[in-house]
Amino acid sequence: MTWKPRHILFVLSNFPWPGDPASGMFTEQLIRRYASMGIRCTVIHPVAVHRYVKTGLSPRRFRISVEGGEPIEVIRPLFPSLYLRLVGPLNLFSATRALFRRAVRRSLHLVRGVPDLVYGHFLLLSGESAIETGHHFQVPSFVAVGESNLDEFPDYVPLDRFRRRLSQAHGFISVSSVIRGQLEDLYRIRPERIGVFPNGVDRARFFPREKKAMRESLWLDPDAFIVAFAGIFEHRKGPQRVSDALKGVPGALGVFLGKGPSLPAEPHIAFQGPVPHPRVAEYLSAADVFVLPTLGEGSCNALVEAMACGLPLITSDRDFNRDLVTDQSSLLVDPMDVSAIRKAILRLKQGEELRQRMAEAALARAAELDLSVRAEKILSFINERRFTETS
Repeated sequence: MTWKPRHILFVLSNFPWPGDPASGMFTEQLIRRYASMGIRCTVIHPVAVHRYVKTGLSPRRFRISVEGGEPIEVIRPLFPSLYLRLVGPLNLFSATRALFRRAVRRSLHLVRGVPDLVYGHFLLLSGESAIETGHHFQVPSFVAVGESNLDEFPDYVPLDRFRRRLSQAHGFISVSSVIRGQLEDLYRIRPERIGVFPNGVDRARFFPREKKAMRESLWLDPDAFIVAFAGIFEHRKGPQRVSDALKGVPGALGVFLGKGPSLPAEPHIAFQGPVPHPRVAEYLSAADVFVLPTLGEGSCNALVEAMACGLPLITSDRDFNRDLVTDQSSLLVDPMDVSAIRKAILRLKQGEELRQRMAEAALARAAELDLSVRAEKILSFINERRFTETS
């Protein structure tokens, strides 16, 4: 049986709240899973003042009910963010980091009791504060790393100083082998201190629904070949490349789930816009394939969710995807090559047997990436590392 802590304190820069219900949903799902296991979970989630005012005032402390488990206690101190960037000679990021850590420190008296460990998600801001908070409570600290741009951090943080701070953590939860390599090479973290655990999916929420019924309820063409995309509407994710690829596929329609810079209102786009997370699975179940020509990821939740809904994938032939997708479940393409994306869509549109085989492989892979399995593996890794030396 997996070792189970009594109380975990999470320090997070992203977490769903009334002002931004989509922020950090994948982290919330993991925390909910731990709460359902009877673990008391406390979240400290500092919110930038400008975001708090812009999105409307909302509770600074609240509880999230978890069926059959402990309620999650959320503490949301405010801090004056100066944004995460350089402005001429000014390193505003350095000031923002200090203000974030100060907000966390000032909230520690609100935490009931001493946690068994501190867990921060994302290296900058949350990770640094989690390490500092672990020292405060004299308990182990662990940092989950999911950023796809670790090599850019030295532009903002002195490398030697950052390495010294990271050396004080008991362990790191990396979401991909690529990120593990960056932690080893750039930040000189020993391999045994890093566990690789790709993001998981809650299969109680994401599973195949009956396609015909979903199309009828969502007012989608029952006879069209539907291609789904989910993610931020930005160049990195590639929604425009998907839209351009669809122009050469007769009888195909696109469903684009997300928000960001506006997507062209092309005739082949059946739907575009944000969707509440619980309803994403309905749109995915109405589709025939899922396409995401992304240029960079930590560990892409959208791909795992699409597989859990039984969709064949067309995605990027890049190293950051290797821990998630297989040749059996996906067609891998150059994410910048619209012609290659179009050919892959046509291949799946014309190959019903191939789609079926890939759909079955996608479901099998999603079962391996089940959120419960991931939660257990992370606890096992933490148990192995919590009594070890940090440096």
